[in-house]
Amino acid sequence: MTFENFQNIYEKTIDLSSIKTCWMFDGTIHEAEKDYPDRGYTCTVKIPGWVADEKEAKDYCNSKLPFYITGHRPGGASTRCTFLVTVACEPDYWQILGKCYKVYDGKFTYKEAEDTCSKQSVGPELSPKVANFFARNMHLFLMEIENIRKAWVSVPNLEDYYENGKGHAAVYVQDAAYRHDERVGSIMMFDQNSEHQVICEYTPPMTMAEMYYLAHRYSEIYPIHVYKHGAIIPTQSYYTITQLQGKEMYNTQELKDACKGVGNILNVESFPITAIEQEFEDVKPYLKDHQFSLVDAYKNDGCSSGDYLTEGKQVYLGGTAKTGHCDAHSCIVKF
Repeated sequence: MTFENFQNIYEKTIDLSSIKTCWMFDGTIHEAEKDYPDRGYTCTVKIPGWVADEKEAKDYCNSKLPFYITGHRPGGASTRCTFLVTVACEPDYWQILGKCYKVYDGKFTYKEAEDTCSKQSVGPELSPKVANFFARNMHLFLMEIENIRKAWVSVPNLEDYYENGKGHAAVYVQDAAYRHDERVGSIMMFDQNSEHQVICEYTPPMTMAEMYYLAHRYSEIYPIHVYKHGAIIPTQSYYTITQLQGKEMYNTQELKDACKGVGNILNVESFPITAIEQEFEDVKPYLKDHQFSLVDAYKNDGCSSGDYLTEGKQVYLGGTAKTGHCDAHSCIVKF
């Protein structure tokens, strides 16, 4: 199958660089979980190379594919690898281990390289920067990006490895390595006023698929439960609410702040669960140690002027006939 045909089939599933990787290894793309596209997509490939066992298969897959490896199996002359794609890069960027990379051709000093990256527009609140270079297979994955000769990168631990290292500035050499009698993929020291290409990187926006994956991973050390609509993170926090008749005493902002802090563990947005009946029924089995479950929803039909608040705003308007909607869903008792 030509790449154009392959791309036309799968262009609405994963980003362009992931499609290229899957196509190069003659792979197949599927939903990570059938009928749940929010869980991301997987690609299963066979890579030439013999391995002895499952452990070697996992290491081999990790060395060849810059994605989350979710399946690995020895297979004689080839090794079967399944990788998961959870985020998407812009079409002209290459995805490597959850970040997006692009080489900018030209002649830049290191300061100009920093400015060039920071000025790129890839979406709201996304700030490209000079790419961080790390040792773990990074050069193997960068080799998939065409036309890199010598390019500025940032090496955070530069001074630990090079006597003449200064700051973070270094040059990654690829196609031009032979000129310096170096191996392809080496890091070299150049004066920061010398001029080279630059490799820029940015972190793509969080997605539901990435959240699901991180929640599964972190559930090994945090009490996180993944279900079909998201992830539940029970907390040990408790609140005492005093609500006097005719006088507002409580709103939900404190809850939102607490959940936001918990969500920072996964670098995701986190909110109090809602009092929508079906949603609460879905999560109730995971709340095993909770006598009361405080939630963040209400029936906004209007009752008296002194009832429930949310974020400091009056929920119920005065003068409306009472229809049984005065009981704000600020707390659900778990029987």
